[in-house]
Amino acid sequence: MKSNKNLYDTSDFPKEHPLYSNANKKVLGKMKDECNGTPIAECVCLRPKMYSILKGDEKNIKIAKGVKKCVVKKQIMHEQYKETLFGKKQLWHGINILRSQRHEIYGMYVNKISLSPFDSKRWIAEDGIHTKAYGYNTPLNLHLNLQILKLLKSLQPKKL
Repeated sequence: MKSNKNLYDTSDFPKEHPLYSNANKKVLGKMKDECNGTPIAECVCLRPKMYSILKGDEKNIKIAKGVKKCVVKKQIMHEQYKETLFGKKQLWHGINILRSQRHEIYGMYVNKISLSPFDSKRWIAEDGIHTKAYGYNTPLNLHLNLQILKLLKSLQPKKL
């Protein structure tokens, strides 16, 4: 990181940190350390925008898109992220929301999936770790597909 310091915004690091600099503060396109120089003890990433980071100073960063912040803060713990990932199960939490229908506002209690290891945009291998995007073709499959296309084109009747 020190050799590529020009790529990072380290303005949120403690002032006594050796990599601290205000040079790239709030500059678009610069990478930022979410933990501000604090080492990461453990990270559980279930899917995009759904992860928990346990920092070295025992503080926790929990993100779960689509789940109310008060539920993430008060009810969901780092251990539940691990249980969800390794147990391949979903967690449900109830939330109170306001809904509007025909210009009438009412309160509603809804059970939502809060944590889920199942990613709808990726194919997950048998080991549960390696993934590929849907529609991904390996070079071997691409080669076979090209050969099939050439064969089909050769079988089409020729125009006069």
